[in-house]
Amino acid sequence: MKYTKTFISFLALIIITLIIMNLKSLARFKRNYYPISESAEPIYSGKIKAVFNPLDKGYVISDILRNNIKSENKDNFSKYKFWPVLSIQIDPTDLYGKDRGIISNSKKRGRLWERPAYVTLYQKGQKVFDSYIGIRIHGGSSRKKKGLKSFRLYFRKEYGEKEFEFSPKISLSHKGKLKRVISRANRNLHFTHDLGFSILNKLGGLAPKTYPVAVFINNKFFNYHFLAEHLDEQQLIHNFSSQMLFYKLKGNNPPTTNLMYEALRDRLYTYPTPLSLEYVKQHVDIENVTAYLVTILYTGMTDWHQGTMFKEANNQNSKWKWIAWDFDNAFRIDRQRIAGPEITKRWQIPSLKTVLDIHQGNVRALIYSRLIKEGNKEFKKILFDKINVLFEEVLTDDFLNSKFELYTQYSEDADDPKIMIDSIKTLRRFTEKRKKILCTQIKNYFHDSPQTCESI
Repeated sequence: MKYTKTFISFLALIIITLIIMNLKSLARFKRNYYPISESAEPIYSGKIKAVFNPLDKGYVISDILRNNIKSENKDNFSKYKFWPVLSIQIDPTDLYGKDRGIISNSKKRGRLWERPAYVTLYQKGQKVFDSYIGIRIHGGSSRKKKGLKSFRLYFRKEYGEKEFEFSPKISLSHKGKLKRVISRANRNLHFTHDLGFSILNKLGGLAPKTYPVAVFINNKFFNYHFLAEHLDEQQLIHNFSSQMLFYKLKGNNPPTTNLMYEALRDRLYTYPTPLSLEYVKQHVDIENVTAYLVTILYTGMTDWHQGTMFKEANNQNSKWKWIAWDFDNAFRIDRQRIAGPEITKRWQIPSLKTVLDIHQGNVRALIYSRLIKEGNKEFKKILFDKINVLFEEVLTDDFLNSKFELYTQYSEDADDPKIMIDSIKTLRRFTEKRKKILCTQIKNYFHDSPQTCESI
């Protein structure tokens, strides 16, 4: 009898707890006018107005948007002889409205802050693709009040188009069709993403392919962007395989990949000194990791702890690889992280400091810092060989000249070419000066140098 009363009391406590939890959820719902779903709780806090009826699907096309599409003015597009044009039509309320606008509420995230729009891509004044889409704000810097805005474009069946068919130029897999595309602003210098990504890919790493566009919104020029595929799990499954594991270095991850990442990080951290390169090779693709390292050293890219890791789920021999997200902080002096007042020129960036002093504790940082600081001779040879490839096979005169000629064509076709021309001059000057500085820094640290540096 005593145990029966105890059990009944315990059961009653559980029931009361569940009722209280449900009442709290209901209170949150009433306070925010939203069901608790997809990041709703951290987004909608405090007393705010409803932005739309939760039963009113975001993909419902308004009459205002339909009229905008009909009134698209192509006169401004035809003046571009070289720039492709990305024309976006959207209900202005969905862009700048106090309650609904994605730019007015740029810190809000998730499906609840996706709005219907219509996109058309033009080349030399000729339409090559058009579709209804869902559009969101993309990227951390876009969420700042005065930050340059980038967008994420969703090609969903609800909008009447499943995939972006104009994608062979930007798809990593060459499978041709994309369901999620980003239209991204250049936060610092123009063309840094294209140049940095190209170097990384040619070295054996993985980075998005870019496609520059002049963006118009509701017939008005907005900014110069570049298109690239959005590297989320669904897109990478489409690119590679459904039997893949993915880990985003910035953002939320499933428990399985979270545990795998943390387990690998802990093993690398606790592995006895010296760290075995063979042990590292059991878990990561050393070619991919070294390509990224050399690209960081050369470009001075400080925001390198970002991107996506992936590997095959059902293949014991599969190794983790990384795909870069952006190169905003490449080819520039990042005084907040590494550069003191003695650094006055971009090409003087302290190379080794970018990998040995910042972002410590993550998987790649542990690999870089332990193998370098513990003097692993085999890894030093791999690193030096990759630096030889950088200067002798990647950064050739033909490669750099073709890049700068391409960038010059874009700048000459721009409305205000000065900023782009200045970016090109800065990048060209960087590539002319950087090798000597990087080789000197490598020599001073290792008391040795790659063959390509010996003549310097």
